[in-house]
Amino acid sequence: MRGHEKLQGLNLTDDQKAQIKKIHEDARSQMDALRADTSLSDADKQAKMRAIHRATMQQVRGVLTPEQRQELRQQMRERRAQRQQQQQPS
Repeated sequence: MRGHEKLQGLNLTDDQKAQIKKIHEDARSQMDALRADTSLSDADKQAKMRAIHRATMQQVRGVLTPEQRQELRQQMRERRAQRQQQQQPS
């Protein structure tokens, strides 16, 4: 799922969409550079990818209103619960 898909239903303004698009583009270029870096171990790459993801989410949250942040938290909780249900054996 792409970052912008996660934000559907938040009623973003055009300005917010533009800001978030730039944040995601910057993160994507950082990830691409990281994937191309052959000097890092896989574990180091994974750690740096997680750091980029955390920083990206923090920047996105800074663009959102308090109500949008609350809605995003709720959506993330629901997705996490769905993944956990799918991973549990029937």
